[in-house]
Amino acid sequence: MLMLLERLSTLLQMGFGHYAPLADIHIGMRRHLGLWGYRYDAWSLRRFPAGKRHAILLCFVQMATAETADAVVETLDKLMNEIHASARKRRQQLLRASEEARRRSMEVMEVMGTMALDDTIPDGELRPQLLKYYPREELTRLVEGSRHLREADDGSVYRHTAPSWGTTWRYSPVLFSVMPFNWADGAPIEQAISFMRAFNASGKRKFGDDVPVEWLPPKWQPCVISRHRGQVILSRAHYEVALLSVLVEKLKGGDVTVQHSRRWADYEQYLIAKDDWQAQREQHYQALDLPLDVDAYLKNLDERLHAVTHVVNQGLPTNAAVTLNAARGEWKLAPLRKKHQHTEKTVKKLLESRMPNRELLDMVLDLDERLDLLGVFLHDGTKSHWPRRIQRRNVLAALIAVGCNVGVTHMAAASDLSVREITSAIEWYLTEEALRAVSVELVNFASGLPMAAVFGRGDTCSADGMRFYVPVNILAADYSHLLGGRGITMYVHTTDTSLRLYQQPIPTRLREATYVLDGLLDHGTELEPDQVFTDSHGFSEVVMAAAALLSKDLAPRLKNINEKTLYKVDRSRSYQHLDPILKGTVKTHVIREVWDDVVRVMASMKAGTATASLLLHRLGSYARQNRVHQAFAEIGRAEATMHVLRTAGSEEYRHLQSRELNKGESAHALSRFLCFGQEGAMRGRDLMEQTQTFSALAVLHNVVVAWNLMTLESVVAQIRAEGYDLTDEALALTTPLMRKHINPFGRYHFDMSRIRD
Repeated sequence: MLMLLERLSTLLQMGFGHYAPLADIHIGMRRHLGLWGYRYDAWSLRRFPAGKRHAILLCFVQMATAETADAVVETLDKLMNEIHASARKRRQQLLRASEEARRRSMEVMEVMGTMALDDTIPDGELRPQLLKYYPREELTRLVEGSRHLREADDGSVYRHTAPSWGTTWRYSPVLFSVMPFNWADGAPIEQAISFMRAFNASGKRKFGDDVPVEWLPPKWQPCVISRHRGQVILSRAHYEVALLSVLVEKLKGGDVTVQHSRRWADYEQYLIAKDDWQAQREQHYQALDLPLDVDAYLKNLDERLHAVTHVVNQGLPTNAAVTLNAARGEWKLAPLRKKHQHTEKTVKKLLESRMPNRELLDMVLDLDERLDLLGVFLHDGTKSHWPRRIQRRNVLAALIAVGCNVGVTHMAAASDLSVREITSAIEWYLTEEALRAVSVELVNFASGLPMAAVFGRGDTCSADGMRFYVPVNILAADYSHLLGGRGITMYVHTTDTSLRLYQQPIPTRLREATYVLDGLLDHGTELEPDQVFTDSHGFSEVVMAAAALLSKDLAPRLKNINEKTLYKVDRSRSYQHLDPILKGTVKTHVIREVWDDVVRVMASMKAGTATASLLLHRLGSYARQNRVHQAFAEIGRAEATMHVLRTAGSEEYRHLQSRELNKGESAHALSRFLCFGQEGAMRGRDLMEQTQTFSALAVLHNVVVAWNLMTLESVVAQIRAEGYDLTDEALALTTPLMRKHINPFGRYHFDMSRIRD
């Protein structure tokens, strides 16, 4: 924390955290130039013209300031979570100790009473006899435990946070003085932080009578404020821990923001400016294909919901998968039966037996011959004293070292390259932009192959998280109960042809649903997927609404689907069979109140003023945007009802969900097969290294899928020429993710001259 605060202080002193002329540059270009600042050292920057060099430096300082401010808040959040977890642990230990003290106290009382009533023990020997049974140290602990029993437990963990003050006081003075917090005028927490700034600057150790306490929530007051002999006493330890805890809550709720931050800024900064919105409002509505009149939208929403409900209602008497209990207003959906399982295994086994064995290295070179993939990494204008052929070789080694998670040292030991050559290629050529460009090139190429059309048309995708163990202590890593340790999630979008469309690292503690739309809006390929399949972790009503407003179809496979509340827009509509389970009503008045604000959020999302995940994450926690969040939720309830009814009414739709999600799981298996180094653990020291590894892994994944699709064309033709009745329908049951013919490990050379007889 102190290191981050020192870095932030240095960056803020430069005065470029907010540089007005940069606002005229598109946010994507600012990010691009900022990443160049991370990439180039001072000597390399000298090669650029002065104007370009200054732009790179300004964007870099601005990006570094925002990322450091975000990291400070993230670290503070984690520290406060640890403090409260420790407090809960202390309370549990105290409760267990109190229970033991109660039991032992009863035993001691019984012994003492027996001894006191024993006439054979002289009065003068009563105390020595008692200490003979119970040593002084044990009696002292029992007395202390009895005192705790008398005081009793108030059920609060907050009074047990005081011991953590020994940690917080080391960084809280610097935090309060350095962090550029913003809040509404006269906010009580502003008075508390201003007081702490002045108090820390004065060097005092004890509070006086001027301590502001109006900001204190009721849950903290009993442990912060106490009375002794008519005087009010404030616990400084509890006061500071409470202030930090409330500060984190206010930051998450949007009541406190951080200047120059990206994630914790004022929500208005993520949206299209109000003046621009008023000037271009109609154009944004047209781009989203949404009506200016909210009543027209609500009418269309009601008609769509009615059409789906009517169809399912008509088919319910013949739907054997749905069991409806009208009296109790409950329903159940029968488990899905697998289809074509035998055919799938038979065809897959046949194809795998015919696929030619190939080294991963050779696969990359095969695709490079057709697409010049390695040349994409070299097209950034970077000059090098190495010949171009050597550069391509170094890039290839770096790509496999990073993507397979082998590491530079092991790759150098397994090849004729030096550590310096591989490291230089990683630092200079394996940039985020280059890796993404290569992945996009592979997706576009593979999607156009004849065999790709057998597996899908590129109009659907699945989204799911893939968790990796992280043995190093980095800010982005969180504890995962699934991993049994610290980890990070690679959230990926996989096309219906099993290609990696988009990937990004996210903390394991965050819900995946807010990241679903990122891949649909920012994949950069020629594909236009308009339907995305997820599991329950990728679903929320707000995300469902946002997807629908973008003309995308979010199709989650929901756990306990029969427990979801189903809604009507118009309660006057009647459905003979479904009415008992259509219990909810969409609150259209909430949507009417903030319709323009809802569309402004969606227009900002589509324009890229902020990522969809950031907008939705902040919308869900931003107290002042609660009404807009409610409107999204109401729209999402109607959309979710349509999805649940489609799922219940169509077995084919349920099979489609399972098939597409299974493709994502199979794609995870291929990625884990390729990422075999270091037992699959991510050891990058920061988020940028993790992103580079995931991007390189996605490139290798797409290389394998593209090579398989190319090769399958000749393999299938040969099988059919031999007389097999191998139809496209049977092929579609398999996958281009086959890997038994791939060797990602390299080859070993056994020198027979050194082997004894």
